[in-house]
Amino acid sequence: MADTKKLAIIASQGTLDGGYPSFILASTAAAMDMEAVIADAGNSFFI
Repeated sequence: MADTKKLAIIASQGTLDGGYPSFILASTAAAMDMEAVIADAGNSFFI
């Protein structure tokens, strides 16, 4: 059984400018076969 690497990102900015770096990190992690989750602490949206 292979260990899956995981990345959890907590985004604290409510604007697109504040969330953009989180999306870049998550898409880079996904490209590296990692499981990525973004949790927005302010507006409660999850991807």
